[in-house]
Amino acid sequence: SRPHRGPMKISIVAVGTRQPAWADAAVQDYLERFPADFAVELKAVKAETRAGQSPAQLAAAEAQRLRAAVPAGHLVVALDERGDDWTTAQFAAALGRWRDAGEHLAFLIGGADGLDPELKRGARARLRLSSMTLPHALARVLLAEHLPEGITVRDVNTQHDQGTIGKVIAACYAKYGHHRTVELLDALKAVGFKYATLSG
Repeated sequence: SRPHRGPMKISIVAVGTRQPAWADAAVQDYLERFPADFAVELKAVKAETRAGQSPAQLAAAEAQRLRAAVPAGHLVVALDERGDDWTTAQFAAALGRWRDAGEHLAFLIGGADGLDPELKRGARARLRLSSMTLPHALARVLLAEHLPEGITVRDVNTQHDQGTIGKVIAACYAKYGHHRTVELLDALKAVGFKYATLSG
């Protein structure tokens, strides 16, 4: 893959078309926080009718719908309670690697019976959001919250590497003087402490 010339595309593909109003509102709010160079969408697929079927049969039927909803060429990340437990910094680093490699992403969220084992085996990564079993609606909200946060952490680190922060400080001093520059430095120290603790 080659680096992106346009926005990085991210699809959250989830089982279940009916979610509580609070969950839909929260997901929409988080999706609107993405930077302009990301194109993010939520694609909901119908949950399988139970009708006496086993959990394995339900998950297999839903897996077909999830596969069909994943855009062509997208790298698949499965949300799995037995997946990798990444810190925010590790998540940000993975997003950065995939973005730099020109990848587009599809995050899969299963229904009440989880994701089909074969679907999980075919994913590039398996990610655990929490050690606790999460309600389906809450899993969407947490993923939608973590994605822009991970992107922000990665971009802050990238900007630091490129010396952008130093340029900002110099510009602040030239325009606003000593007092406002000290305030900026205090704010930057607070941000640095925050992301250091997030890195685990």
